[in-house]
Amino acid sequence: MINKERLLRDNRLCKAIIGLSVEELKNLAAEFSACYLIYRKKNRKDHER
Repeated sequence: MINKERLLRDNRLCKAIIGLSVEELKNLAAEFSACYLIYRKKNRKDHER
């Protein structure tokens, strides 16, 4: 298991494991989060009670 906090503090480790710098990873995570929320909003099914 990868220690996320350590990975986000060490740019060299992040590049070695993921292939992206810490800044690039944070930008990608923000963009992915926005797309995921839009997807969930579009595909949300109403629950029947």
